[in-house]
Amino acid sequence: MIRSVLGVFPPAMALLGWLLCLTGCQNVPVTGREQFNVVTSAEENRLGRRSFDQLKKDWSQDATGTAHALRVGQKIAEASGLAGMDWEFVVFKNGDPQAFCLPGGKVGLTSGLLALAKTEAGLAAAISHVVAHMAAHHGGERLPIAMQRVTGSQLIDARRLQDTAQWQSVAAMTYGFMGENAPPLPYETAQEQEASRIAQHYLSQAGYDSAAGSAFWRRLAEKNSHEPAPLLLGQLHSETLVEEGKSAAEENGQ
Repeated sequence: MIRSVLGVFPPAMALLGWLLCLTGCQNVPVTGREQFNVVTSAEENRLGRRSFDQLKKDWSQDATGTAHALRVGQKIAEASGLAGMDWEFVVFKNGDPQAFCLPGGKVGLTSGLLALAKTEAGLAAAISHVVAHMAAHHGGERLPIAMQRVTGSQLIDARRLQDTAQWQSVAAMTYGFMGENAPPLPYETAQEQEASRIAQHYLSQAGYDSAAGSAFWRRLAEKNSHEPAPLLLGQLHSETLVEEGKSAAEENGQ
């Protein structure tokens, strides 16, 4: 009996692993890194749309800033080559420099971010970076951590959460926008480095100068050094991004 069970169990576990990978394994664009997410892209996109719709109800919007962000954002969206996105670019009236991209192509920026960006290339650098985080499904990778902090359990039941107030807190922590009593989780250094690499590819494809993007990160780093409260641009490691922007520009011959 023991021999029989041992003989059957490994193939069964292999089949289970194959099925899990079939539903949750994917490769990150540009870098090719293989990853596993506990929530499917389709489910993530539905939850992203729901959260963004709620944000548009809760936060005042800047129509002039939104029109500017839309022009720039469309170039990055096209350069990304991401399929199945229902792109939106909205600027909210808030003086703190913030930017985020929810699953499904829902990009939120603040008027404070536009002021700090100064130029179209600076704004493109910010948009491309948060889009890169979304494209790499970094939010999905850290969703269990946010679930643990908000609900006390890492078990994911996205369909149940989308109908509760808890989901908006989970989404705020996971995808980098400011929710009530739910500050965004910091991205890991490896995720920031991967997003930076992907973003530089998008900028290059869209025809933007990488050096101008580096100037934006430098301004953000300087602002961070003068203000004790962290700037919520996906909790970026600004100084690291400045150096990576320079390196990527050199690799691209810019």
